Amino acid sequence: MILGMRLSRVREASFARSIIVNVISLVLITALVIFLRGSRQKAAEISALRSSSQAREASVDVEVLRGDLMRKAEDEQTLEGAFVDDTGLLQFVQDVGAMQAQGLVSGFNFLSNEAVTESTGNRAIPFQVQFSGDVSLINSGISSFENLPYLIRAKEMEISVGEQITVLYIGYIYVE
Repeated sequence: MILGMRLSRVREASFARSIIVNVISLVLITALVIFLRGSRQKAAEISALRSSSQAREASVDVEVLRGDLMRKAEDEQTLEGAFVDDTGLLQFVQDVGAMQAQGLVSGFNFLSNEAVTESTGNRAIPFQVQFSGDVSLINSGISSFENLPYLIRAKEMEISVGEQITVLYIGYIYVE
């Protein structure tokens, strides 16, 4: 009898445990189904958001590129405007002559009558400018010369010191 009661209690406990396990399994399966159904919807939403984001980025990239191209075109026009024609070359000579009249430049001449193709691959006319005087006068002259509105490049500078300082500035003025 005692053994029968124990068997009965064991069966009841075993039955109760199986009911609890079955209920927990049912709850987990239900939660899994709900989660999987929701995850499909979330995946579709994420995919749609990613597509729209990529489309926005592509349109922004096109706008950025268009802006960059416009700036590059403006830079190219500015640079092309710096290459002088015959009229600009005459104006350059007049500007250097005015600097000579002010005492900032002591000598000027072109080293060639024709444009040459220099190391950058552009056409330019070589020239030579001489600055003489004290250090402040030479600095003022070189600064004024380099601030002229022409595309020039220094090739070489020679400095000699005697009774006064002399700087020989050899360079190129770029032409069309």
